Amino acid sequence: MAYLAGAYNSDDTTAMHAVTTPQAFTALLAMRPADANLQLESCTARAPGDYVCSFQYTYTNATASGQSPRTRSAMAIVAPALNPGWYLYKFIYGCD
Repeated sequence: MAYLAGAYNSDDTTAMHAVTTPQAFTALLAMRPADANLQLESCTARAPGDYVCSFQYTYTNATASGQSPRTRSAMAIVAPALNPGWYLYKFIYGCD
């Protein structure tokens, strides 16, 4: 998932597409205009064999309303993949 965070931060949509489902990819693209600096915090194993991962990111859209940028959290469900290692199939946007 650090691969995904790096791809997101460098706006590498090809790399993002390689490790996401179409729905998760669309959700990530939707948050790009307002959110930056996506950082993987942790992943916790679940019984089905996948993981719940939490990310921190900077909500930059707050500056449009006169507020300072602030850190927010998001969660995703990921599963092992053949290459490059993990596959994000459910992105849960903006879980503060």
